[in-house]
Amino acid sequence: MNGMRRILAAFVCAAMLVSLAACGASGTSAASATAVQEANGAYDVMAEASAEDAAKDVLQDGRKIVLNATLTLEALDFDSVCAALEQAAADAGGYASYSSVEGGSDNSRRYASYTFRIPADRYEEFLTAAGDAGNLISRSESAEDITAQYVDTEARISALETQRDSLMEMLEQAQDVETLLAIRTELSDVQYQLESYEAQKRAYDDLIAYSTVDVTVREVVRETSDPESFGARLASKFADGWFDFGNGLMDLAVGVVYLLPWILVLCAVGAGGAALSRRMRRKRKQQAPPELKQPDETQK
Repeated sequence: MNGMRRILAAFVCAAMLVSLAACGASGTSAASATAVQEANGAYDVMAEASAEDAAKDVLQDGRKIVLNATLTLEALDFDSVCAALEQAAADAGGYASYSSVEGGSDNSRRYASYTFRIPADRYEEFLTAAGDAGNLISRSESAEDITAQYVDTEARISALETQRDSLMEMLEQAQDVETLLAIRTELSDVQYQLESYEAQKRAYDDLIAYSTVDVTVREVVRETSDPESFGARLASKFADGWFDFGNGLMDLAVGVVYLLPWILVLCAVGAGGAALSRRMRRKRKQQAPPELKQPDETQK
């Protein structure tokens, strides 16, 4: 691999120096453009050769795999489960890159979301500890193979570094201003591409070295069970029915207590209205003319 790179580097330098000499002899813009075009052509050749060499190295050393997982937990003791998750991440040499807790007001149950970054070699260890922190409801995992993208990025970086070094040599030997400006423009573009690919490679390295684990924690008053046998399922559903019935009675009692002030006020208003209505009827009877009054049954 190194021998191939040295041969290609020598080829690029020779091509550029020849073009540079042509630029000095003619002093025309066409010669400067030819030098840059030849450098770009040599870069493409080097990128392809470097990609092939890098692919062989990766296949020998192992593929580039990104590991991800998602866990959902139930927690009777919400604070203890969250603390256990954070401690498990610390024990595995990882950290929480994101965390949030919602709920908790007006007696609502709490809900937590975490994104943990865990060293790839401690990935399984953390998943086991995290699953034991609470009642594990679901667990899903994925492994993304980014070998092709990684190899291509490394090849681009290698070829751009060689191109940059060759352009620096050409810059030192440039004789006229026009050639100097053309080389500097190309050098700036190469440096920009190189920094972009290096940043991409660092991102790949981070994803490979540290697995991403998303964990959701739900606070509950009763854990969800997963029985397997028919009898166990019947028993579980019967218990769930009684549990929901008890919760329904409690909710009904809470609702009645909540509405009690309104009920008392409405009853008081209704009673007052009924009393006022009876009083008004008696008053109208007393004020009515004698001929309109009802005869007294005792006088008949």
